[in-house]
Amino acid sequence: MKKALRILFILYIGSFFIVVSPADAQEIHALVLLRNDDGEIKPSVDANEIHVMKILRDAGAKSRNIMRWKALEEEYKPEEVENWINERNVQLNDTIFVYFNGHGTMNHRGEHQLQLYRDQHTPRSYLRDVLSKKKCRLRMLITDTCSSSDAPPPENLVSRFKTVPEERINYWEDMFYRHEGFLDITAASKGEDALTDGSFGGIFTISLSKSCVPEADSDGDNFLSWKEVFTLTSKKTAILYRSVIGSNTRSYSGKPITQERQTPFQYSLPTPIRGVVPPDIKDPQAKSSTVMLNITSTPSGASIIVDGKIIGMTPMREYKMNIGTSPTKQIKIRLSRSGYQDSEKLITLKNGETKTWNVQMERTTEPPASVQTTKMVLIPAGAFKMGSDQFAGDATKPIHDVFLNSYYIDEHEVTVGQYREFVEKTGHKTPPWKTIAGISPTDKHPMIGISWHDAMAYALWVGKRLPTEAEWEKAARGGHIAKNYPWGTDEITSSLAHFDSQVRLTQPVKSYPANAYGLYDMAGNVGEW
Repeated sequence: MKKALRILFILYIGSFFIVVSPADAQEIHALVLLRNDDGEIKPSVDANEIHVMKILRDAGAKSRNIMRWKALEEEYKPEEVENWINERNVQLNDTIFVYFNGHGTMNHRGEHQLQLYRDQHTPRSYLRDVLSKKKCRLRMLITDTCSSSDAPPPENLVSRFKTVPEERINYWEDMFYRHEGFLDITAASKGEDALTDGSFGGIFTISLSKSCVPEADSDGDNFLSWKEVFTLTSKKTAILYRSVIGSNTRSYSGKPITQERQTPFQYSLPTPIRGVVPPDIKDPQAKSSTVMLNITSTPSGASIIVDGKIIGMTPMREYKMNIGTSPTKQIKIRLSRSGYQDSEKLITLKNGETKTWNVQMERTTEPPASVQTTKMVLIPAGAFKMGSDQFAGDATKPIHDVFLNSYYIDEHEVTVGQYREFVEKTGHKTPPWKTIAGISPTDKHPMIGISWHDAMAYALWVGKRLPTEAEWEKAARGGHIAKNYPWGTDEITSSLAHFDSQVRLTQPVKSYPANAYGLYDMAGNVGEW
């Protein structure tokens, strides 16, 4: 969509829209990689899939955020794995989780190699580096693979042991929502093989799935850290290893097994966060309580923060809050808006009631004109069709589904007047006003000729941010699917957008009709950062 606009319209690069996200809900984005195309380990890999999906469900991961790649159905390459991770629209409070079940070896330099694609070995550090670039609270890499010498992977060890008894899982929220940093663990230490037991699955994955239980809480503080869970996983792995080996001949097809045990290995463990309230995890045995919130402020547009988590902006009406299975719950609500003092209140919620809070916010300093004058439009959460197949090159291909959380975006581009105030009040680098005036002559024209860094500095000053490419495209499309223009399919005319390549000047913002979302100048006039 954006590439199309660049081709069709005269663009003065430099102007920009800015956005804010009304919600910072904790989400789990999960990629489950399963090399089930090897007949020797396929039964185990298929069983591990069930264990891992149960972990994700118990942790509250939404199905729309889970991607399962089974090599037997759709073979994946390392670059496709990287692309999936890079395309995740994670927020700062989210978790991104990658699980790989297949073959692994150690090379002569002692580096763990993962067989992500056919017989090619990919360094474990490759996945770690890709994950490390994601700006979110918790990154997780779990692999059920061997860590033996760089040689053909051993055949599957098939034995007989009974599955571990089912235990009630009630701590997964600690593991996925109350940690930050990087979790990087694997099934076997250097020189060891990761054993499986046929259709029961890998003994590491089975042990991990059974270790988020009260038994793991070694210090008795009713909180599970990944250190505690990893410790119990290692113990259970050792028990199952002895059960698998038993008195059997210690060999793979006649080749002797030299290892005495299988010891899960930690590359890194994340840091616990004990003060964070996790999202509600559904308990099939209990009914959740719901409270309705109505929160307004004067002026509106304040962020609503509940126990440290942004849930929206004022005015908020009939917001349903799940308070879990308890009949009451105490929460701390804070309203925050640029240029005004924060307002904070401790509220006790009771099942079935409606709570209303109206706040007259007190000004601290004179807010920027943009905060007072630029209306923001809510773009609803949901998926949209991103990209186009109608233009040369691959930048817009292929058309694909992208899911975005809701966010607010300014209804028009930042104006010359708004940016001028920013420069005057902050001492930011002065742009070439004379040149700008030759193209955008008044304070009501869009600001042009600035860098991405300038645009970002302005956005931070008013307490907002720049939109992502996906956010911009969804907003520009105005809810239309597979249409060339923000208004639909009608051919472009001078009454719909400012596009004539002979025109030297821009037009004042809001000179043309808005799209279906109520946004102006999403085509023509200028290009945006």
